[in-house]
Amino acid sequence: MADTLADNGSAAADITSAKVSATASLEMIRDTWLLPLVDRIAELEHQTGHLEAERAQAQRDCEAQAEQVAELRQRAEVAEAEWQRLQATYDVTAAERAAAQAERDQLRARVAALEAAQPAAVVQQPASPTTGVESARRRRWWRPWRSSP
Repeated sequence: MADTLADNGSAAADITSAKVSATASLEMIRDTWLLPLVDRIAELEHQTGHLEAERAQAQRDCEAQAEQVAELRQRAEVAEAEWQRLQATYDVTAAERAAAQAERDQLRARVAALEAAQPAAVVQQPASPTTGVESARRRRWWRPWRSSP
């Protein structure tokens, strides 16, 4: 029995030393492998948080730019419609102007032809805008004692 107790004591010592050895090995593994790995995981999670925040900001910026692009496209469409309206108005105005100029030229030609066909005495107009009869009536009304009948 004494042998058994001695064997138990040495077995207990062996178990204790194995326990201490295993604990030391586990602490070495923890310090050598696990702590740097946990630190790297924490660092990567921190970077992931920053990258997700940057991505969210980039998405917001992209959405804001898409809204600006849509607004600019709408303004460009309005400006294009206005330009087309003005271009059509200009084309009509240019056509009307050309027609008016052609009519003016025709009327000038007719006036020139009529003036050429009339005798020289009839062509000359009085300098005043009123006819001789109207000016005589005006003179009599204003100065009836000086006008001649």
